[in-house]
Amino acid sequence: MGIYSEREEDLGLNMDEVCEAFLLDDIAHNFNDEMLEEFTAPGGALDGIISEGVFTGKIRKVIDGKELKGKDFNRRQAIIAYMIAREKKAPEWKKLVKLTAMRKALKAKIIAKYGQMAKKGAKQSQKEYVKRMRSVKVAKSFKQAGGAER
Repeated sequence: MGIYSEREEDLGLNMDEVCEAFLLDDIAHNFNDEMLEEFTAPGGALDGIISEGVFTGKIRKVIDGKELKGKDFNRRQAIIAYMIAREKKAPEWKKLVKLTAMRKALKAKIIAKYGQMAKKGAKQSQKEYVKRMRSVKVAKSFKQAGGAER
Protein backbone atom coordinates (compact mmCIF):
# COMPACT_ATOMS: atom_id res chain seq x y z
CA MET A 1 0.00 0.00 0.00
CA GLY A 2 1.47 3.35 -1.07
CA ILE A 3 1.37 6.64 0.72
CA TYR A 4 -1.31 8.04 -1.58
CA SER A 5 -3.60 5.02 -1.51
CA GLU A 6 -7.29 5.82 -1.04
CA ARG A 7 -8.08 2.30 0.14
CA GLU A 8 -9.88 2.31 3.44
CA GLU A 9 -8.30 0.15 6.07
CA ASP A 10 -9.59 -1.05 9.37
CA LEU A 11 -8.00 1.06 12.07
CA GLY A 12 -9.99 -0.59 14.82
CA LEU A 13 -12.34 2.37 15.15
CA ASN A 14 -15.99 1.96 16.04
CA MET A 15 -17.60 4.27 13.47
CA ASP A 16 -20.76 4.66 15.56
CA GLU A 17 -18.73 6.05 18.45
CA VAL A 18 -16.59 8.20 16.16
CA CYS A 19 -19.60 9.73 14.40
CA GLU A 20 -21.32 10.39 17.72
CA ALA A 21 -18.15 12.08 18.96
CA PHE A 22 -18.10 14.22 15.80
CA LEU A 23 -21.72 15.22 16.39
CA LEU A 24 -20.95 16.17 19.99
CA ASP A 25 -17.95 18.16 18.80
CA ASP A 26 -20.12 19.99 16.25
CA ILE A 27 -22.68 20.78 18.93
CA ALA A 28 -20.11 21.95 21.47
CA HIS A 29 -18.21 24.20 19.07
CA ASN A 30 -20.77 25.41 16.54
CA PHE A 31 -24.12 25.71 18.33
CA ASN A 32 -25.20 28.72 20.35
CA ASP A 33 -27.76 28.30 23.15
CA GLU A 34 -30.74 29.00 20.86
CA MET A 35 -29.58 26.47 18.27
CA LEU A 36 -28.97 23.88 20.99
CA GLU A 37 -32.48 24.39 22.40
CA GLU A 38 -33.99 24.00 18.92
CA PHE A 39 -31.86 20.94 18.16
CA THR A 40 -32.65 19.10 21.42
CA ALA A 41 -36.32 20.12 21.71
CA PRO A 42 -38.85 17.25 21.78
CA GLY A 43 -39.63 16.35 18.19
CA GLY A 44 -36.58 18.35 17.04
CA ALA A 45 -33.70 17.41 14.81
CA LEU A 46 -32.04 15.22 17.45
CA ASP A 47 -35.16 13.08 17.78
CA GLY A 48 -35.25 12.79 13.99
CA ILE A 49 -31.63 11.68 13.86
CA ILE A 50 -32.29 9.04 16.52
CA SER A 51 -35.57 7.84 14.97
CA GLU A 52 -33.93 7.51 11.53
CA GLY A 53 -31.40 5.16 13.14
CA VAL A 54 -28.40 7.29 12.23
CA PHE A 55 -27.36 7.55 15.86
CA THR A 56 -28.36 5.57 18.91
CA GLY A 57 -30.58 6.91 21.65
CA LYS A 58 -27.44 6.97 23.79
CA ILE A 59 -26.47 10.25 22.12
CA ARG A 60 -29.44 12.00 23.75
CA LYS A 61 -28.29 10.84 27.19
CA VAL A 62 -24.81 12.11 26.46
CA ILE A 63 -26.05 15.50 25.23
CA ASP A 64 -28.47 15.86 28.15
CA GLY A 65 -25.81 14.73 30.60
CA LYS A 66 -23.26 17.23 29.39
CA GLU A 67 -23.48 20.77 30.62
CA LEU A 68 -23.80 22.14 27.09
CA LYS A 69 -26.65 24.44 28.04
CA GLY A 70 -24.60 26.24 30.68
CA LYS A 71 -21.28 25.95 28.90
CA ASP A 72 -20.65 29.69 28.68
CA PHE A 73 -21.26 30.30 32.37
CA ASN A 74 -19.20 27.28 33.44
CA ARG A 75 -16.31 28.29 31.19
CA ARG A 76 -16.38 31.86 32.54
CA GLN A 77 -16.54 30.61 36.10
CA ALA A 78 -13.45 28.46 35.48
CA ILE A 79 -11.60 31.40 33.91
CA ILE A 80 -12.25 33.57 36.97
CA ALA A 81 -11.23 30.75 39.33
CA TYR A 82 -7.94 30.33 37.40
CA MET A 83 -7.28 34.07 37.54
CA ILE A 84 -7.85 34.16 41.31
CA ALA A 85 -5.66 31.10 41.86
CA ARG A 86 -2.88 32.63 39.75
CA GLU A 87 -3.13 35.96 41.60
CA LYS A 88 -2.96 34.26 45.00
CA LYS A 89 -0.08 32.04 43.80
CA ALA A 90 -1.96 28.94 44.90
CA PRO A 91 0.07 25.71 44.88
CA GLU A 92 -2.74 24.08 42.88
CA TRP A 93 -2.22 26.71 40.17
CA LYS A 94 1.50 25.95 39.98
CA LYS A 95 0.75 22.24 39.66
CA LEU A 96 -1.83 22.94 36.96
CA VAL A 97 0.71 24.98 34.98
CA LYS A 98 3.25 22.13 35.17
CA LEU A 99 0.65 19.53 34.24
CA THR A 100 -0.55 21.64 31.32
CA ALA A 101 3.01 21.83 29.97
CA MET A 102 3.41 18.06 30.41
CA ARG A 103 0.07 17.46 28.72
CA LYS A 104 1.09 19.56 25.70
CA ALA A 105 4.38 17.67 25.40
CA LEU A 106 2.65 14.29 25.67
CA LYS A 107 0.01 15.28 23.12
CA ALA A 108 2.78 16.29 20.71
CA LYS A 109 4.48 12.90 21.19
CA ILE A 110 1.21 11.05 20.59
CA ILE A 111 0.50 13.09 17.45
CA ALA A 112 4.03 12.45 16.18
CA LYS A 113 3.71 8.70 16.80
CA TYR A 114 0.13 8.12 15.61
CA GLY A 115 -0.45 11.13 13.35
CA GLN A 116 -0.41 9.28 10.02
CA MET A 117 -2.82 6.61 11.25
CA ALA A 118 -5.04 9.30 12.74
CA LYS A 119 -5.02 11.21 9.46
CA LYS A 120 -6.30 8.13 7.63
CA GLY A 121 -8.87 7.46 10.35
CA ALA A 122 -10.07 11.05 10.36
CA LYS A 123 -10.49 11.06 6.58
CA GLN A 124 -12.38 7.77 6.67
CA SER A 125 -14.59 8.69 9.61
CA GLN A 126 -15.33 12.18 8.25
CA LYS A 127 -16.68 10.58 5.07
CA GLU A 128 -18.87 8.28 7.18
CA TYR A 129 -20.09 11.17 9.34
CA VAL A 130 -21.05 13.31 6.35
CA LYS A 131 -22.75 10.33 4.72
CA ARG A 132 -24.81 9.68 7.87
CA MET A 133 -25.79 13.31 8.32
CA ARG A 134 -26.86 13.61 4.67
CA SER A 135 -29.14 10.60 5.04
CA VAL A 136 -31.23 12.31 7.71
CA LYS A 137 -34.08 14.38 6.35
CA VAL A 138 -34.70 16.20 9.63
CA ALA A 139 -31.07 17.22 9.96
CA LYS A 140 -31.12 18.72 6.46
CA SER A 141 -34.16 20.84 7.20
CA PHE A 142 -32.66 21.82 10.54
CA LYS A 143 -29.49 23.01 8.85
CA GLN A 144 -31.45 24.91 6.19
CA ALA A 145 -33.63 26.58 8.83
CA GLY A 146 -30.59 28.32 10.33
CA GLY A 147 -29.69 30.02 7.07
CA ALA A 148 -26.30 31.68 6.98
CA GLU A 149 -25.52 30.86 10.61
CA ARG A 150 -24.85 27.19 9.79
